Amino acid sequence: MININSTRKQRNQAFQNIIRELSQNRDTLQAARNAENRLHDKNMQTIRADFTPGSERLTKEIRAENSRHNVAMDKLKEDAHKIVFASLEALREDELLAVTVRPDAAVIEDLNIIGSMPLSAGEFEAVRRKYTTKPYLENYWTDRKLAEIARKNSIDVDTTVLDVEARISVIDEVASNFSTFIEAPADHSQAVSDTVLSRALSLFVDGNSDSVEADAKMIDTVMARLSKADVLEGSTIIRTTLKNCQDNAHRRIGLLTRLALSDYVTDAMLALAGDGILDSAKKYRSPDRIEALYNAEQRALAVRSADNKAEAIAKGLSDFHNSPETLDFYKATLDRMASNDSSFRKVLDEVTTSDTTE
Repeated sequence: MININSTRKQRNQAFQNIIRELSQNRDTLQAARNAENRLHDKNMQTIRADFTPGSERLTKEIRAENSRHNVAMDKLKEDAHKIVFASLEALREDELLAVTVRPDAAVIEDLNIIGSMPLSAGEFEAVRRKYTTKPYLENYWTDRKLAEIARKNSIDVDTTVLDVEARISVIDEVASNFSTFIEAPADHSQAVSDTVLSRALSLFVDGNSDSVEADAKMIDTVMARLSKADVLEGSTIIRTTLKNCQDNAHRRIGLLTRLALSDYVTDAMLALAGDGILDSAKKYRSPDRIEALYNAEQRALAVRSADNKAEAIAKGLSDFHNSPETLDFYKATLDRMASNDSSFRKVLDEVTTSDTTE
């Protein structure tokens, strides 16, 4: 049912329900296919046992059974398509309609002014709370503006959402994956696995399926701003950004390395930022240290494609054991990878818990 007044929270919940239903329908469809195939095999055995080989009657019965089987399989496909795409199409329309609701002009004007200044995480949270609770109504464009301000200040918040094209893209990809699975389950079962569906849900709800990539993009945004800033403005951007990612070691170290190697971020800018930032950045001007951190990050990212993720994680922990800084960055990268992947988080926690108790 199309609802122009649906909230983002309601649409997120709707997608979560759809993902759960798709997972159940995937298993139900596969079980029904298997049952029909077993019935078909049994019927064919009975037909071949009951009729003379090479006889016209045998040929007729085989054709009839094949026709029955094909009709039954087509009906399973048709029913599966109806179940999958009705809910997804309704949600797709709701997403498009949300964009058509006009924002409060005064709110957008306020956010434009506030967004022009560096914000701490605490300041941003106060602003977010004000403009997303009564008397203000939820609005797509207000959310987009808040997300823009959050990214600009390197703040991780649950209001950092995808734009409508990206959210619809997630819906369409899930629909496409299920369509190919319905037609050819043997070749496309991985495309609708619980892991893939979980990542789609995380991307739709949280706005990002890859936290490591998100860190890289946010650092790129900060560096782009610094390339146009004077010493005073640049120092403020650096101080605020590093303060806002104190709880994200992967992003903080990544930013410090970029600051250290930048041609336009001067020592004067880093020194004016205070908090020992200049000294911290200088540590990352060593080519050997940069290479070691890069290798640690690549080792962590490679875990995603490992057949045995627990074993791959443990091997990295062992290999980097004698280099505390590299080990910490390896762990920080793994932690970011697990930040919106519950299955990976479970594996990581089991390995790291085991590592600390040995």
